[in-house]
Amino acid sequence: MSVGAQHDSERDLDQAIIGVSVPIPLFDRNQGNLEAALRQSDQARDELMATKLRIATQLDQALGRFATARSELTFLERDILPGAQGAYDAVLKGFELGKFSFLDVLDAQRTLFSARSQQLDALRKAHHAAAALGALLAALILSRDLPSPTHEGEGRGTAEHAHEGDPTAASGSDEGPHGGWLFKQDSYALELTIFERGVPPQFRIYAYHDDRLLDPRTSDVSLTLERLGRPPQVFSFTPQGEYLVGDAVVEEPHSFKATLTVQHEAQTYRFGFEQVEARVTIPDAQLEASGVTLRRAEPGRIRSLVPLIGEIRLNEDRTVHVVPVLGGIVQSVRVNVGDRVQAGQVLAVIASRDLAEQRAELLAVQKRLALARTVYARERALWEARIAAEQELPSGPRCAPGSRGCRAKRATEARRAWQPADRG
Repeated sequence: MSVGAQHDSERDLDQAIIGVSVPIPLFDRNQGNLEAALRQSDQARDELMATKLRIATQLDQALGRFATARSELTFLERDILPGAQGAYDAVLKGFELGKFSFLDVLDAQRTLFSARSQQLDALRKAHHAAAALGALLAALILSRDLPSPTHEGEGRGTAEHAHEGDPTAASGSDEGPHGGWLFKQDSYALELTIFERGVPPQFRIYAYHDDRLLDPRTSDVSLTLERLGRPPQVFSFTPQGEYLVGDAVVEEPHSFKATLTVQHEAQTYRFGFEQVEARVTIPDAQLEASGVTLRRAEPGRIRSLVPLIGEIRLNEDRTVHVVPVLGGIVQSVRVNVGDRVQAGQVLAVIASRDLAEQRAELLAVQKRLALARTVYARERALWEARIAAEQELPSGPRCAPGSRGCRAKRATEARRAWQPADRG
């Protein structure tokens, strides 16, 4: 639109001029926008291919890490751990028999704990690699089965339809303009989408007549969802803009069987489909072989067992350590760890060289003592009978050997020397 002024010299008048121009695209085929769209499509395809290659590379690396961790874990559990456990048991048994020192036990125990630590580390690596494999496989599956371009936030996923036995139901569904399920019967069509852009997942329905969008108020729709193990859920729809919106949130997972009932211009239409998502089918034979049983969920106490590596020890505050006075070799143990004992009860039999030597020395001393007492008694009897000669005192003059006085003095010294033993 243009506005201007001009002077007409013939009439000597000033005139105002207003112009309006409207472009008519007779020769404009929107080639620029089409070319830009093609370039964007090629760029998106290249980015998708690069993403697939990156995921495949990361998948190979994760497989390598998982295989390495699994091999290390198998080697530790098959070779290292049994050997370390056997060595520790042997050293502990030898320590109980007195053949190994406590330092040997500690060294074997440290080796066993180191092997167990390596086992836990290998197990952690294997679990991390398995989790990474799961994430990469999911990303690879999603990248290989991407839906076609849809309007922002709308789509339908993958559906399998089941309409057999219903004469008024549609025979199948295509993809609608908004990326949803498109059901057709005669000249009437219905498109169902799941919208979840910035809002909780909700159903949206678009109605068409001869491929022309209808006013949503002309269609009365109800939808029934059937999920595994749940009662049916009925959705009602209200007009909003150019579509109908459901009155409830579509909960995850989006795996269900749906039936739509539509009233339009005194005509009733019924459509049905099945949406499968995150569902796993396990044959009965595999369930039986794996020991899996199916039961109705009900309140109960959940019991979980977590295998851990630990060490059982006695309470040191309630444990008494019995130590022998002399060292030796344990020949037998009469009680076990944790048994209750009484005063005077024999706990173990120990063969000790030091104890045997001291016992032999005690016996020799006892024999010498008995012999000395016998000699003393005989000499005393002889002296009292005035048969033995008088012995010489150590402090007096030395007596003549073999004289009567020398023998008597020796008998007196012997009597004095053994006086305490005699009183005992």
